[in-house]
Amino acid sequence: MSFVARSYGILCQVLSFAKRVLKTDGTIAVYSWSIVLMIKKIPVLLVIIVLALTGCEVLDAALKASVPETCEKLAPEILTLSENNTNPFTIQILKLYEIEEVSKTETRLECIAVATTGGSGDRLPIEFQAYSDQDGDVFIGYNAVD
Repeated sequence: MSFVARSYGILCQVLSFAKRVLKTDGTIAVYSWSIVLMIKKIPVLLVIIVLALTGCEVLDAALKASVPETCEKLAPEILTLSENNTNPFTIQILKLYEIEEVSKTETRLECIAVATTGGSGDRLPIEFQAYSDQDGDVFIGYNAVD
């Protein structure tokens, strides 16, 4: 998990906790790692409440991965996947040509291309795709076209 994601998670936990300990006199107590921070100004309190209620959801959407917008943007990720693949029975792609979009939805992108493959340097038609699951995780893959 990246530093930004961990920091974001901690911030959301602190803001969520702050929202729960709101007191009637406008004082908010935020307890984190045995540090007590007292804020007595209503405008600051309102900003914290707004962040706690809406900010985390907005940041959640921004941090989640998404399916690339075009096949051209997905192609470098497919090349990297191919380079990192250690399976000797998988096609090693050196370069992609004639990239075309087959279909696209909000959660899936399917493409075809002609690939120059490792070893012999043959040109082979392939299909590659990216899709996201219900948790927002994005998966990519490729295979030869029959």
